[in-house]
Amino acid sequence: MKRMITYLCLLLLLCVSCTPSSQEQKKQTLPPSKGLPYELLLVVDDAIWNSEAGDSLRQVLQGNTPGLLQPEPMFRLLRITPKGYVRTYTTMRNKMFVRLNPEAVEPRVAVERNVEAMPQLQVAVEAKDTKALAAFIGRRADWLADQFVDMELAAETNRLRKKYNKKITAGIAAHVGFDVRIPEEIKSLKKGEDFVWASSEQVEKDLNFVLYTYPWDGEALDLAGFVACRDSVLKLNIPGSRPDQWVTTAKEKEQPLAQAREVLVKGRDMLEVRGFWEMHNGALGGPFVSLAEVDSVRGEVVVAEGFVYSPRTECRDLVRRMEAVLRTVERTGGN
Repeated sequence: MKRMITYLCLLLLLCVSCTPSSQEQKKQTLPPSKGLPYELLLVVDDAIWNSEAGDSLRQVLQGNTPGLLQPEPMFRLLRITPKGYVRTYTTMRNKMFVRLNPEAVEPRVAVERNVEAMPQLQVAVEAKDTKALAAFIGRRADWLADQFVDMELAAETNRLRKKYNKKITAGIAAHVGFDVRIPEEIKSLKKGEDFVWASSEQVEKDLNFVLYTYPWDGEALDLAGFVACRDSVLKLNIPGSRPDQWVTTAKEKEQPLAQAREVLVKGRDMLEVRGFWEMHNGALGGPFVSLAEVDSVRGEVVVAEGFVYSPRTECRDLVRRMEAVLRTVERTGGN
């Protein structure tokens, strides 16, 4: 009898261990999400959309993408009313619901993932009236935009991890000791001292990735120091067709056309810099985005940068794609 009970217990334990958790089962049954890059479904009624709260939403979601030469909206916005939210829209990758709740003492926001599809981000914002809603959206503008941008960067990063230029990636790892997923259209690699530059070498939609290190002086990273080091490194490593030409940070009245902010990427503090590059004494130029991180153990600053040349097309998705590349950068195990 004891032997039979022991057998049944073991059998029950085996069945429990082999049964997927509810979360795993949900992942297995959720359909894939849909949507173009940086497409966002906004569910909000006409009363809110035509109020001051609608103005705040437009500033956040349809405002210009930072760091671009020409105006391009942050997102491809698809707006519908709550009555129009039918089955067709449930699997959109990015969804935002905005509504009024007279019983809400304070405005509030809720973030959910993988509710009706995978991957998916769903943000719900509510307040007691349009005035409170407008003020809340205005205060949280950057945070709200960052939620959806991070979602799209994560999606692009996942695609890069599955499909990338293995030869260029291997060449970068061998030379500077960093692993990074380089888009397949990037074909060339130039090496320098503690420096690599990978480029697609196209006349339009040209993608470029740069990674370099330089000694850390013990000070916190800031825009002025970053630009000085950037200009020095790129002048040495990315010359133009003539001796008096090289890639540099675009400036106006000696001030760099760039902006910086501190960001948290993969749990690490970094300096994010967005701005414009140009060819000194040349006609080329375009947007760039950089992530700089202090490695205090090695006493150096690590900079990963993506820059784009595409004067006749929109650049938002190109820059964002290179930004996703930056988020794949990791030191290799042996370095």
